[in-house]
Amino acid sequence: MPLEQCRSVTQESYDLLATSARVSAHLVPLAERWALDRLRRLGILDNRLTHSVPEVLFVDRHDSV
Repeated sequence: MPLEQCRSVTQESYDLLATSARVSAHLVPLAERWALDRLRRLGILDNRLTHSVPEVLFVDRHDSV
């Protein structure tokens, strides 16, 4: 993934969180964590990364009817 795209996702994450943040003391670490998660998802969707843990979907019988 190009460095410029990583920077863009990180900046966008910060900006989106900053628009609704009431307390900005932990905004940078939250934006960093969210950006990392978003970049990881983009890597998985582009088949550049694999899932780090298995994803499981639990379905209840009542939900499947």
